[in-house]
Amino acid sequence: MTQYPNIDRWILYLSRNGLRKLRIDNSRVSLYALPSYIFLCQQLTHLVLSKSIFKPPSGTTGSFHSLKLLSLSKVAFKPEVSASIFTASKLEYLKLTKCTGIHHLNFEGCSQSLFYLELNMNHGVKLGCFMHCKNITIAYLGLPIEVESLHCNERINFTSLFEHWTQISKLTLDGNHLKLLAAGSVMSALPVKVNSVRELIFFRINFTDLEQISCILCLLRSSPGVHSPQIWAKIPAVTAWDDLALQYLQEHSGMSEDINSL
Repeated sequence: MTQYPNIDRWILYLSRNGLRKLRIDNSRVSLYALPSYIFLCQQLTHLVLSKSIFKPPSGTTGSFHSLKLLSLSKVAFKPEVSASIFTASKLEYLKLTKCTGIHHLNFEGCSQSLFYLELNMNHGVKLGCFMHCKNITIAYLGLPIEVESLHCNERINFTSLFEHWTQISKLTLDGNHLKLLAAGSVMSALPVKVNSVRELIFFRINFTDLEQISCILCLLRSSPGVHSPQIWAKIPAVTAWDDLALQYLQEHSGMSEDINSL
C-alpha cells in the first residue's frame, strides 16, 4: 500500500484532465514511489520531482512525449524503467541532482532542443549521452566527491567537449570534472579558441591541486570572451603539494598577456 494515498489520488485525477505541469517536493526521509498512472500524463511539459522512485507498471514502456522541462533531485530509477522513457521528449531544460539508476537512460530525442543541462552529484550518468546535443548554451557539471573517473567507455576531454557544444556560453565545472576532462594531459591552452563562452564558473576548487589550477588557466587562456570568471574554493588540508601549486602560479604570474580583458 502506498504511503501517500492522497497524493496518488490527486495525480490520478489530474492525469485524466490534461495535466501539463507537475511539481512534487518530498520533505520526508523516505522516497515517494510514483504511481503507475504518472505515465498517463502524456501532455506533461514540466516535471519537477524530489525524493521519488520511478517504477513503471509491469509490461509497459511508458514514456513522456511532451516534456520541455525536467528537474529531478534525489530520484531513483528502478532497473526495469525503460531506457526510452525520455527519448521522445523535446527537452529544453534538464537538471539531474543526486539521482541513481540513470546510467541506461536515453536522451537522444532532445538532441535538437536541449539548451540547459545540469548534472550534479549523480551516480552512473554518462556525459557522452549529451555530446549530440549541439544547442546546449548553459551547462553545469559536478561529480560526486567519491567519483574518480568517468564511465569506462567515455573518451571525452575539453577539446571534444567544445567541438560538440559549439554554442556553449556559460559553463560551470567542479574540480573533479576539471581533472577528468583534462584526461591526464593539461595543455597551456586548447588547440582552438572557444569564442562562444562568456561565463566560466569553477566550484569546489582546491587551490593546492596543481592539476586543477593548470586546467583553470588553460580554459581562461582559451576563452577570450570571458571577462569575469568565478572561482569558488574549498578549504583543503595542508599537503606536500602546496609548494608545487604556489610555485606554478608564481611562474605564471605574467600570464596577463595571455588572458584577455581579465
